[in-house]
Order: sequence, then structure tokens, then C-alpha cells
Amino acid sequence: VGRISPSKDYETLIKAAEILKNKDVKLEIKIIGGPAVTADESYFSGLKRLVADNKLTAEIKFIGPVANKEILKFLQEAALFVNMGQTGSLDKAMVEAMSTELPVITCNEAMLEVLGDYKESLMYPKKDFEKLAEKIEYIINLPFAEYRELGRGLRNIVVEKHSLNNFIDKILNLYSKI
Repeated sequence: VGRISPSKDYETLIKAAEILKNKDVKLEIKIIGGPAVTADESYFSGLKRLVADNKLTAEIKFIGPVANKEILKFLQEAALFVNMGQTGSLDKAMVEAMSTELPVITCNEAMLEVLGDYKESLMYPKKDFEKLAEKIEYIINLPFAEYRELGRGLRNIVVEKHSLNNFIDKILNLYSKI
């Protein structure tokens, strides 16, 4: 979920999908968003070519831009949220996914502290499509009870540390020290 740009590193996800397809793992990947600026149009075209060249058009769908109010429906239908972002900043889309009890896999170092005890099972090294494929397969193969427990644990992190009330308290705390 988000803009289509090189900083989002969709190539890593596409390569991971190829590995999983070759292992006969059934998956459907929905990429939601589009290029935000003209310079990203050629990147987007290259991604579509990469998907076609690797015969992944049945597995990977480019949905296009979706209004914020419609994102929840996609998150609720998903089994997993994958973020390959290279920016090193907290991506609100990951926190939104976690709030719906959706497991997230990421390489974003900003999530190290957020994920806490879950970081070992949900994080992979940047651009390492083989490790990403392993993490995706791990989540797909979790027993249902463990999958639900993981989702609930991630939601609890959001509720306890990243809720709007918590954010307001942090701001007020900072303001009172000025």
C-alpha cells in the first residue's frame, strides 16, 4: 500500500514471489498504489515488465491507487502485509495493517523497536528476496492459532504504543517541557 517508487523496492517482493511460485506456494499479491510523480512512471513500467517476464501476472496484481477509506477492506481480506521500504522511517501503512491484526513482514529498521519480540520472525535484511520468501512462507504455514496470536500481539503493540491518544499524550508531554 502506497506510492510506486524505487524507495519501495518492489523488485525484492517480485523475486520472492518467483521463488515461492517455483516451490508451488499459492499466493496472490495485491500492490495498491501508483506512481506519485512522472519520474516514477518508468519504474512502474519496469515492474510490470518484470512481473510479465517472470510469468507472475496471475500471482501479482497492480490494483492502482485506492482511496484511504477503501484500504481497510483490502487489509481485512489479506493474510499478510509486506513492506520492502528503504526509507528507514516508520510507515503508517504498516501500523494500520498491524491494527487490523494483520501480520507484517518488513526490512525497515524503523520497525525494530516497534516489533519488539516479533522482530526476529517478521524482519528480513534489505533487498534479500530469499529471506523475504522464507518469512512469507513461514507466516503462510503458521498454525491458525499461532497466526491469530501473532496478529493479536501486533494489534496490542499499536493500541498500547501507537494509538492516537498515546500520540497526543507524547505531544503534550513534549510541549510541557518547552
